[in-house]
Amino acid sequence: MHSSDMPGSDVMGLSGFAELRNVGLPHEAVLAVELSAYESFVLLAVLAGLAVVGTAGVVWIVRCLTRRIVAESESLHREYDKTCRALRESEERFDLAIRGTDAGVWDWDLRTNRVVFSPRWKDMLGYREDEIADHYREWESRLHPDDRQRSLATIRDYLNGTLPQYRLVHRLRHKDGSYRWILSRGAAVDDERGHPYRFVGSHIDITAQMQAQETVLSEQQALRQMLDLHERDRQLIAFEIHDGFVQLAASALYHLQAFRETLARDPGEAWKIFDKAVQLVQQGVDDARRLIGGLRPAVLDESGIVAGIEYLAHEAELRDGLVVEFERAVRFDRLAPHLEVGIFRIVQETLTNAARHSGSKRVRITLMQVANRIRLEVRDWGVGFDPARVDKNRFGLQGIRERARLLDGRVAIESAPGKGTRVVVELPLVERPAEEPHVAVGK
Repeated sequence: MHSSDMPGSDVMGLSGFAELRNVGLPHEAVLAVELSAYESFVLLAVLAGLAVVGTAGVVWIVRCLTRRIVAESESLHREYDKTCRALRESEERFDLAIRGTDAGVWDWDLRTNRVVFSPRWKDMLGYREDEIADHYREWESRLHPDDRQRSLATIRDYLNGTLPQYRLVHRLRHKDGSYRWILSRGAAVDDERGHPYRFVGSHIDITAQMQAQETVLSEQQALRQMLDLHERDRQLIAFEIHDGFVQLAASALYHLQAFRETLARDPGEAWKIFDKAVQLVQQGVDDARRLIGGLRPAVLDESGIVAGIEYLAHEAELRDGLVVEFERAVRFDRLAPHLEVGIFRIVQETLTNAARHSGSKRVRITLMQVANRIRLEVRDWGVGFDPARVDKNRFGLQGIRERARLLDGRVAIESAPGKGTRVVVELPLVERPAEEPHVAVGK
């Protein structure tokens, strides 16, 4: 009970209470003692030794002090309850926000390396709550090897103040052995000296988004490859026309001019020259037909690369008189369109080179599937050449190398004078999606 509530009363503190030892206190006296909380507790402790005030006075003092202590206690309880409610509401808001983002939470004590991982953090990696300990190594040990150095450097730079914000995209190993893409954000708390001692943040599984992004990038790369291949095809056609049809047409024109100049003075020789011109024109027509047919034969769209190679082998036998052996050991049904076209063009170019330059009448083609790669080998037993002395810009070989490069593959060309030529191409296997339709071209 406060002194302001007792008008006319005498007021004294604990320091004056000892004076009551020498002063008698009437039974009916009114006494107000203004005490602090600390003095109240001290007073209760010494009342047993203060017998001078009488029983009624002591009872009254105790009653006043009790009411005051109870009031203060109730006030403290109300403040405590209010604080607890505010804390619960804050925790509920935080929990709802975290659940809304489907994030896992981590709380890292930088002084002890103890890290508290939330149940969602553990579940994200396929673990129960009791299967991951509260330690920093639980995170570090699950880092993807390719992300480890970058991830640790990002944390170090942020804690050192080099980076203004902490944001890290990395991969963590799941319980099933696969890796999950994780987006991590966090903030550090500094001590009074400005040194970070606590690091708190969240993890969000972004594997689906990263896979979608990789699919888009893969499709973009495939599109670029197809555009590059189409451009190479245009160049191939230009070189084929120049080296084949145009040369034959120019030679035929030369013979026709010679026929006209020779006819008057030597008719017999002139008609021989004319027959040669006709032969050259016929070869030019055949070459043009071959070139047109090789642009995109319907068999490649309808039946795939195996049937396409069989078609090229048959054409080489009819056109160039080659004996072509074709061996295959594959398990795939159809390959991605750009890969089928690329292999088709490589085989086409190697057969053309063999017919024009090797002098060999025998060619062997081998197509194999080795795990997730395609291996193509074309071998002849002709005159061969020294690869080190061949101009790197020679179109035939350069075209083969360029096509393999655009398909993320590699080429090995082995040859020596008198020992024939062996071309080996390895390419990543990309099968045609089951739902992709087979569109026939040229019908």
